[in-house]
Amino acid sequence: MLKIPTSAHGMPDGTRRCPSVGVPRWTPGALGLAAALLAACLTAEPPDVVSQREEKVLNLAFSDHVFADVNVSDGLAAMKVWIETIGRRRHVSVTVQGRVYDELAVLRQGLHAREIDLAVISARDYLSLAEEGVLEPQFMSVRAGKATEQYVLLARKNGGIGDVSALRDRSVLVQKTSRTNMASLWLETLLMEKGMPANAAKAKEVNKVTRAALPVFFGQADACVVNQNGLETLVELNPQVGKQLQVLATSSEILPIITCLRAGYRPSFLKDFLSAAYELNQDAAGRQVLAIFQVEGVVSFDPSYLDAVKDLLKRHHELKQHEVLKAEQAVSAADGKALGARAEVP
Repeated sequence: MLKIPTSAHGMPDGTRRCPSVGVPRWTPGALGLAAALLAACLTAEPPDVVSQREEKVLNLAFSDHVFADVNVSDGLAAMKVWIETIGRRRHVSVTVQGRVYDELAVLRQGLHAREIDLAVISARDYLSLAEEGVLEPQFMSVRAGKATEQYVLLARKNGGIGDVSALRDRSVLVQKTSRTNMASLWLETLLMEKGMPANAAKAKEVNKVTRAALPVFFGQADACVVNQNGLETLVELNPQVGKQLQVLATSSEILPIITCLRAGYRPSFLKDFLSAAYELNQDAAGRQVLAIFQVEGVVSFDPSYLDAVKDLLKRHHELKQHEVLKAEQAVSAADGKALGARAEVP
């Protein structure tokens, strides 16, 4: 059977379980998280307050990692219609404007220009912006009782791949979703730690755990990187997958997504918004929101959850710099030999 390291309480080693949110185990979506949080701020105000409010414009921003497994057009359209409908029911005139940013520089510009109120971004993008003071992290979404994801590198037991060093020129399918947006970077780090180039394996990103793991199971690909939660679900449905695949490496617990407010953004409904976000699962209406958008709930941002992300980014950067240096030295040595050969020609 496929064995994943676990601690004494049955969770994977290094797992940090978040406080229980008391709802069924749905697969989370960053789209649902943002919609649920915004719905909270709209539904939390009493009628005597909202009836006096001016029109609200909520400017949403998403890093493209958030929509890795969601159709962008459909997602933004659904969010806009749903939140504005909720606003009308509460006698709030609200206009929702959403945008997906595929360039960090443009996202940064929007924050500095105060064109963004709420940002749902990858932890990696947050760290790139953190020192600029333009964001105030608020929430982490919860899946299977925790805010983080753990990656596992798998190969067939009889496929001739016993460790990472055997992946050179082998096909590796990498699951890329909003929850696994650093999986490719982790794979590159593993390869470079074995002295190989970051692109030594023939990696290809796919958006579902089944599209990554099943081709390996059927011998159509050599290895895969998937998230542990998805793997456990797949093994429950098909125990043979667990019997035929072996774990070559396991990552630390990686925080995928952070929901932030723009620094200094202080609308009058902020207090109600923050309180209601934690209580979405306490009544039928809130649970319906969570069920529709496939999120379990949210917990307060904890900066210590970024430690593993920082470590991975630092390690990848160091190894990449070493790889570049080796390449430059190789070119320099080749040039030196060429000059020496020309000098010997009479």
